[in-house]
Order: sequence, then structure tokens, then C-alpha cells
Amino acid sequence: MGIISKIIDKMDVSNLCFKKKQKTKKSILKEVIDNPEKFKLEAIIEGEEIKITIKRREES
Repeated sequence: MGIISKIIDKMDVSNLCFKKKQKTKKSILKEVIDNPEKFKLEAIIEGEEIKITIKRREES
């Protein structure tokens, strides 16, 4: 423990900085809420079920 204490004492903690780990992938639902014009929604009724599909609009 004495060696670790000596190393920590010599460290300059004023220059330490920690990076927040950023999420690289957003939820598709969050993207739809943020930019609904970039998506198209298709709904199909089949018997007793409603099937909903959300797709990105093709860039033109």
C-alpha cells in the first residue's frame, strides 16, 4: 500500500478528465419522435390484428 500511496501523491489530479461514454446507436423510436418526416408508417389490418411498419424514407 505504501508504493501506491507514493504514486498517487506524485500524480497531478488537476489535469485528469473523464470522458462520458456516448451511445452510438439511437433507438429507432427516439429517431421517429425527433424527426418524423424522415420516416413513413404503414399499417395493415389482417383479421383481428393491426400490423404497423416504420421505415426510413428513401433519400432523393
